[in-house]
Amino acid sequence: MPEEKKKHDADRRVVRTKKAIKTAHLSLMEEKDISDITISELTRKAGINRRTFYTHYRSVSDIIDEIESDMVSLLGEIVLKVDVNDIRQSISNIFLELNEMISVDFEYYFHRVRMDMRGVFMTRLKKISRELAERFLEENANLKRETVETMAEFIIGGFFNVFVEWRSRGDMSAEEAARLAGLMVEGCANSVK
Repeated sequence: MPEEKKKHDADRRVVRTKKAIKTAHLSLMEEKDISDITISELTRKAGINRRTFYTHYRSVSDIIDEIESDMVSLLGEIVLKVDVNDIRQSISNIFLELNEMISVDFEYYFHRVRMDMRGVFMTRLKKISRELAERFLEENANLKRETVETMAEFIIGGFFNVFVEWRSRGDMSAEEAARLAGLMVEGCANSVK
């Protein structure tokens, strides 16, 4: 068997195993508090042994950490699509993309741990804020760095909080919430300019 095929098969096994662990974790989260989930019951539910679990994770909390990291990475990729010349539309598109991502990949986790996510995410989102600030600086060289960095943090924090609250309430369509988020971010960006 060629070396490349072995590596591809091993990668697929890792993905399958991690998915089984996350699915088992999700199932157990429906039954009990996150802090009460043990590795023994998790491995039993996932159909793996403890050694396999420890190949991928050190503890049960590492699973949530990985999910949060995955979400932040995907959000970072989405935020990089911001067109600073058409911020209203690009923010609206990002809102819809984020909603789709959460709906497809992270729905239960998002609702289960969303209260705790604010603190965790806001820390991790500072890096994304800095990247967005750099892009604004490139387009608006006449603004002071501190002003742009503060604006970027406000935009990312506000955007994320609006998104979380909208997902919690569900009182308007995704398109309407995305449009409002775009208007708010555009207003912030234009007022600083």
